[in-house]
Amino acid sequence: MVSMKRGWLWAATLGVATVAGACTSVLDFTECYTDDDCATFFEDNKPMRCEVESNRCTPRTAGCDQNSECEPLGESFICGFSHRCFDHTIGSELCDEPVYPVGAEDNDGVVFVGSLINRANDGAEIENGIRLAIEEFNANASLASDSHRKIAWFACDTKGDTTRARSIAAFLAGSSDVTDAVGVAAMIGPFDKTEFSQVVNEVSLAGNINAFTISPTVLSGDLGPADPGSVVWRGTPGATRYANAILSRLNDIAPPRMITILSNDLTRLTLFEAMAVMNEGGSWWIDINDIGGEKGAQIITSYSANNFADAVAGAVNTDLGGEPDVLMVLGGAESGSVVEEYYAQAGSLPDIVIVPHWGLAGMKEALTRIDDPEVLEAIEIISPDMPNAETSAQFDERFQARFSAAPLPEAYQAYDATLITLFSMAGVTNGSIVGPKISSVTRNLFNGEGPSISAADPVGSFSSGAKALADGNPVVLNGAAHSVKIDAARKEVCTDFIALGASGSPSDPVIEPKARYQVNCPSETSGTW
Repeated sequence: MVSMKRGWLWAATLGVATVAGACTSVLDFTECYTDDDCATFFEDNKPMRCEVESNRCTPRTAGCDQNSECEPLGESFICGFSHRCFDHTIGSELCDEPVYPVGAEDNDGVVFVGSLINRANDGAEIENGIRLAIEEFNANASLASDSHRKIAWFACDTKGDTTRARSIAAFLAGSSDVTDAVGVAAMIGPFDKTEFSQVVNEVSLAGNINAFTISPTVLSGDLGPADPGSVVWRGTPGATRYANAILSRLNDIAPPRMITILSNDLTRLTLFEAMAVMNEGGSWWIDINDIGGEKGAQIITSYSANNFADAVAGAVNTDLGGEPDVLMVLGGAESGSVVEEYYAQAGSLPDIVIVPHWGLAGMKEALTRIDDPEVLEAIEIISPDMPNAETSAQFDERFQARFSAAPLPEAYQAYDATLITLFSMAGVTNGSIVGPKISSVTRNLFNGEGPSISAADPVGSFSSGAKALADGNPVVLNGAAHSVKIDAARKEVCTDFIALGASGSPSDPVIEPKARYQVNCPSETSGTW
């Protein structure tokens, strides 16, 4: 198809039907003398050039290279990864308008990335971690490519729907033979395991797309299909590392009697299942097949969504032959309410209450409602070690100034996952910036001794870090959430874990570290408290 923004009268004279400025004729009725004479004509959504021998406009074999070459078709047309002009408004129900570098004179010289965030609840605030990382990269660093130096961003809202997440990914990701997608170099998100699995299985690893895809929070490493380009990553320690940290703590305690109350949310189940697998042939207190506790003095109950009262009642009413020593609540934001319900039904809590980091905010609020000084001493919140003490103060200050709000824990993770992505792109020096090439930089160059890319000092460190990567030199990434160590075998970030305890008064509890689980990063998945 030939499309034109001029020559409509010629097309009409020739009796060729036109639709939105497009016609099906070949341009053998127009003479050209320079490529500029053909700049407003397109065939197969590729710009045209002037063929010197015939003085006729012919399609560019290589297609477009910059967005400005597509402008004659309309402001919403960009140069997609297939080197065809692409109307990004077909995804307007899924994603915002693309965000281009601040202060850019035009929309050329960019590589597109996309993010998939459920903006409900705190999602929009978490997305600001991605926004800040892109803004600070563009302001202080550049890609190695001569023609594509900066980052443009499609921010997309999954609305917590797996089908919508898949549609967003299909709109974003593309390859040289996919003409109906932006063709982003990388996708950040989703945060949810179900959405992430859908995106990875049906888009990222489908056909020859192989888009670099990183979730800042997903634990699971078993996402189904083979990953020949190693393009699927986690910006956080995976389930095995997290499970090892909790199991090691239980091994140290060795409780004679224990209760586990488990959310059937997929993220929490992933952690629990990893703990059960790791415990095969070991201590008895976590056994996924021992729901009734026949192998020892334990009880494991589960609940759906926030309907946890029955699960708590089942735990409280089970005879363990004595008072339980440990209560473990594997839940999300509702974990504090689960503990509060247990206290209400049982009249007290075990000496140790273990909760993963997702329950931190809810647990602090529950302590004020329980209002029992003895309960403060029982709480242990086991979490990946974040935020990064070396960088968080400076990062918090910039985040507060930019968004008039303090960053949530997931915003730190979103920022770090974005930095991993963008700086890996900065290390690609030959040809198009695509998933397997990005992943190669992530695997090979992020466990160095320096120079340091620091979330504390983008102005002073981002440019030199990007140059080091482009020169093939390893770097240190000192992020907002973690001092990043890349486990290339598991395609995840490795970090220590901490046990947070509660002190102060019930009306104003103070949550602070009380123990550290040191992991031999990145090679080991286990460690020592």
